Amino acid sequence: MATTATQEFLNSSAAALRARLAALGHEMAGLESRLRLLTAERDVVVYGLGAIVYPVLTLPPEIMGEIFSHYVENPHIGYTQDPGRGPLLLASVCRSWREICLSIHPFWSNLRIFPPRVGLDAFLSRTECWLSRAGDEPLDLEISRSASTQAVLSFLSRRSTQLRTLKLALDATLANAEMAGRLPLLEKLSIGTSMDHQHDWPIMTCFRDTPSLREVQLSIASPRWISLPWSQLLSLELTTTNLFNGLEVLRQTQDLRALTVYLTNRTIYTSRDDPRPLILAHLRTLNFLYSGDGLLLDHLTLPALESLQCSYLNDEGANRLMSLASRSSWPLRRIRLANTLARAYIPCLRYTPSVEEVEIYHRQYTARQLFELLATDTEEFLPALRALTIADGTADISYLNIPEMVRARKRGPMRCFGYSFTGHSDLNKAAVEGIRDRLRSLVGEELKVELTEY
Repeated sequence: MATTATQEFLNSSAAALRARLAALGHEMAGLESRLRLLTAERDVVVYGLGAIVYPVLTLPPEIMGEIFSHYVENPHIGYTQDPGRGPLLLASVCRSWREICLSIHPFWSNLRIFPPRVGLDAFLSRTECWLSRAGDEPLDLEISRSASTQAVLSFLSRRSTQLRTLKLALDATLANAEMAGRLPLLEKLSIGTSMDHQHDWPIMTCFRDTPSLREVQLSIASPRWISLPWSQLLSLELTTTNLFNGLEVLRQTQDLRALTVYLTNRTIYTSRDDPRPLILAHLRTLNFLYSGDGLLLDHLTLPALESLQCSYLNDEGANRLMSLASRSSWPLRRIRLANTLARAYIPCLRYTPSVEEVEIYHRQYTARQLFELLATDTEEFLPALRALTIADGTADISYLNIPEMVRARKRGPMRCFGYSFTGHSDLNKAAVEGIRDRLRSLVGEELKVELTEY
């Protein structure tokens, strides 16, 4: 409603009215400008107050991105009971965090994909939105639920030139001509399957032309099932139920640096087993698991081996391991033995005088005999030992001569000793404290000792 003065002014001439209108417009513009300045000042004050309460808000985006990188781990898309820690949760906190997360391409280049059983097309559209945030970054992808693997790979073929790591689950052989010859960056390939190895499956060739491939994990080890550039591989992990197939693969991977072999309880030993010695001249690390008799070891010569892990060796397997050590004359530095009786592993340790690190894991038997040898035979038995880790099932360690062993080995190169054991009774706790008291005078900066109850 107009004021009385304004009402009287309305009776003025048109020129006077125009002048007044211009004056009002000028005054309103000034007030609006002042309001904008006050609003900007208020925002600065609010930000400053928030920075006092939440100092993280003052960090530059580069620092925030580095902090976020320590959180993001195993991101996924699709339903899983183990969701990992992806960038979407961080991006949902506030606008500034969202802008930071969306701008960091590596956050979106590592993804576990869990395709649904229904609605696959919509799911793949969401996956494309995710991967588009990765830009040109190399992609590290894992595809679970084997029934959808073929469809997902066909969808991903448009990004095949970015793939650096690919982990698959298959329920049949894979035919994907769209990717063949278009995987220049692929360095690591992992294929898990429950397929019957005796079935006459067509050979898989889509990963044959992969010039950067160096690391492979296979749950079926047979060159009759998959064609790969075997000769260029540096790391191989294979599970096999057929020793012949395993040897056939190893004869084509002569440049390996690291090898892990799982021989299942159903391993088949056929008359086709090649008696020729297999020399892996560059192999540095061997993990040989779940084969008590160690039959594969009969076929190997490993002159450069530095690290060895074995499990469930029986007496026969231990003898084969000692024969391997004898003919290889290896420079072994580290050995890890799990679930192997002392009567089997102690003779093996006698054959490895160059070893500096020893790990023994067995939850049902004690290491008493090992401690006695370490305490009394420092010149012939593991003379180069620097680090010893033992976990066994001893409930009462009072009869173990741990202090005597530490005292004897302290005069040599040993610098680290760790022993874990069960401790259920008050009697055992008292014994442990007594041993710790005796060890305090022996340990120092040059020797670390840790006793752990589990």
